[in-house]
Amino acid sequence: MIRKAELKDLNDIMYLENIIFTSDKFSRRTYILLIKRNYVYLIFYKNKLAGFGSILINKLSNNTKKGRIYSVGILSEFRNKGLASSLIRYMEKQMGYIDYITLETHKNHKSVISLYEKLGYEKTEDLPNYYSDGDGIRMKKIIYKHLPDINYKTVLSKEMRYKDVGDWFDTKNSWEIRVPKLINIDYEFMILIHELVERYLVYKKGLSDILKGVHFLNL
Repeated sequence: MIRKAELKDLNDIMYLENIIFTSDKFSRRTYILLIKRNYVYLIFYKNKLAGFGSILINKLSNNTKKGRIYSVGILSEFRNKGLASSLIRYMEKQMGYIDYITLETHKNHKSVISLYEKLGYEKTEDLPNYYSDGDGIRMKKIIYKHLPDINYKTVLSKEMRYKDVGDWFDTKNSWEIRVPKLINIDYEFMILIHELVERYLVYKKGLSDILKGVHFLNL
């Protein structure tokens, strides 16, 4: 279960903050302000408080609306249960109609970076000395309000990253679907549809159990 935090939860939030994070901790005052703006969320596992997260939403001068994953923390005993992914997806939905989402994380937290990549975030900037104990990176996820341009290419199997399977890539403003040239046009068409559906689901649901860019098909 995930729910919006209330001021009565402040002591629990500060407990989580102090247990989960070893440096660059947020203050009670910061959390009071975030809670009042409905920007803090608690996640439970089997009725036990397992973690929390916070967001920010800003309207920029060019009328663009930006979201930010401000923090995510799961207690060690509740990790590897998919809770962080569920919490991030939930907070993304609470941001409403926005153009993109950014976040910052420690450069050495490889598993955290990998999780965000599976949820559709890409590295955009190195942040030297961002944290008191090291460098950070900034990541970004574009929220499509409409379908982007979709490009389709049929190429020789030897030019594919993996033989006889479909593939997809993102460019700045488009999704590119690649399909190998096979002996049967029906196979090519099925792979095309499969890859297009996969790309949309990865975007829409942030599915972490799909291997990005490739899915094997028994032909």
